[in-house]
Amino acid sequence: MKTKRQSPERGLRQALAVLLTLALAVGLVLSAPAPDGPAYGAPVPQAPGDSGEDAAPDTGDAAAAGGKITLNFARDSAGNPITDLDPEQTQVDLYRVAPAVKLSGYDAYAYCVDNTMPCYELIRAYLDDLQSAGWHSEALRAAPAGYPQTEGAGEWLLFYATGDVAVSEWQKLAELLAEYYLTSPDAGGGSLPSPDYSTVIGQSAAVPEGLYFATVHGKDMKPEDYIAVEHPLTATGYRQEKGRICTAAYSADKLCYFQPQLISLPNRGMDAAGNAVTDTTLPGEWFFDVTVITKGEALPRYADLEIVKRLENPGAEPAVFVFRVAAYAPEDTGRTNPIYQKVVTVPYNGTGEMDPVLLANVIPVGSTVVITEEYTGAGYVLSGADTEIRWNGEDHPSEPPAFPAQPVVDAAAGTVIITEIPAGGIHMETPSGGEHILPDGTVETVIFTNERGDAAPPHGGMVVNRFAYDTENKGWTWMKISVNKETGEWTETLAEPVEPETP
Repeated sequence: MKTKRQSPERGLRQALAVLLTLALAVGLVLSAPAPDGPAYGAPVPQAPGDSGEDAAPDTGDAAAAGGKITLNFARDSAGNPITDLDPEQTQVDLYRVAPAVKLSGYDAYAYCVDNTMPCYELIRAYLDDLQSAGWHSEALRAAPAGYPQTEGAGEWLLFYATGDVAVSEWQKLAELLAEYYLTSPDAGGGSLPSPDYSTVIGQSAAVPEGLYFATVHGKDMKPEDYIAVEHPLTATGYRQEKGRICTAAYSADKLCYFQPQLISLPNRGMDAAGNAVTDTTLPGEWFFDVTVITKGEALPRYADLEIVKRLENPGAEPAVFVFRVAAYAPEDTGRTNPIYQKVVTVPYNGTGEMDPVLLANVIPVGSTVVITEEYTGAGYVLSGADTEIRWNGEDHPSEPPAFPAQPVVDAAAGTVIITEIPAGGIHMETPSGGEHILPDGTVETVIFTNERGDAAPPHGGMVVNRFAYDTENKGWTWMKISVNKETGEWTETLAEPVEPETP
């Protein structure tokens, strides 16, 4: 162990009374702001005659003592939850990382793990690799007073933090624990560790003293569905390239990512501003009923829009049909400022069949979507338009879905308007780097039917230019898609770099 050698008594006088009143997240905060940095102090010796009644009695069995941990959603200035998730359907899982033991003669606690515990090697390696004077760790040959008796235990590690420990060091520990507890089965190939205690938002869980790793997710979701990776926002408003493991829950229009949190029981309570009191040099009692605010980010869900082209009496010549899709915020009744827009091409190769085009994970739920056929294809005229809606995936209600508001179909103008478009499938990044799609919600389908016109067979064609930004090479690439008039097939050119225009 790379630890500062000192006598236990001297170490205690310099150390934090380690039960941090901490809810350290691995990311952005969906709650009241936390302090810029906790103020740490040395453990407070008990006064002569002080029986330590503020603390749970030292029974020699940590499981016999303890308290309660409750997680709540953050609230706005009016006292309303800032997420529309149902608390009773949002599960809280608590993993006991390390029991806590009372330090005799001091108003202080320390964490302790033994070699039979799942996180023993992880914590020992973490502390051993740290080049920080802020941590005190001590290998013991016997269990400290108050530590639960564990069969097979032969090594014990006592650890706590001093005033020099940075918040980033606790964040690093939380990230390591997230990798251990939440490594998705698709990456690890095995089952996940089971939580020691579970409850739901707003309801307390009775637990013994210790350091806990807490996660929040949808109650009925499977681990492979709620374990994901999020990319935090930077100070400039962009997403960080490196993601971090989180857990998820969702409502009809929101996808919420929750950051794993480290919670300590007991703690010193909250100050007048609602922040955790971490300076244990201050007088006060220990609290064994701890309430913590969840941390995370609420993101909008997106719709699944499918565009289908049907042809009556199709010819053998290739053709292209072009659509414009624009989405507007509900309050933009004049439809002047689209929040999403895209030109969609549906090619026809002359065989009589065309694949539908699915726009997934791009159109914000609840928006008004206008789909217009801008180009009906050479030799074809628009003859009709229609809409359909279906459930997404196999696990869905037995009754058929319905549009929140009846779509407006103007076949003469080649336009379909869908208001309050509902949510579709949920797209999340997995810890292994892939994409996991949770089939949920509905798929909205717009169908445009064209027929052959009376004019002569079409001549000419169309070229589609696609531009994409190459993040690896930091530049734009251009790809041209055109019809081979001899074969009637669509071909793509190789991607070519695009030189930026000189201002």
